[in-house]
Amino acid sequence: MVLKADRPIKKNLKANIFTGKIVRIVEKGSEHTLFFKHSQKDYDFEISMPNLAYRSLCLKEGQMVNVAFKWESIWLLPEQE
Repeated sequence: MVLKADRPIKKNLKANIFTGKIVRIVEKGSEHTLFFKHSQKDYDFEISMPNLAYRSLCLKEGQMVNVAFKWESIWLLPEQE
């Protein structure tokens, strides 16, 4: 989830906060996928969110944001060779 600067952070999310840049946004029907870059190498995360949440956050490519992940929402995929 993308964190709003003016909102307190829930206790269960504090251990999984990352700061980075939105490098790409793809609209997929009723949701948007954000490609989030945490490091200098390439994007690290894909974040799917409903259109309503996307619009309310006024997100743009190149924007620096803080994101937090619940452990049960993280999927790790092996790197393709």
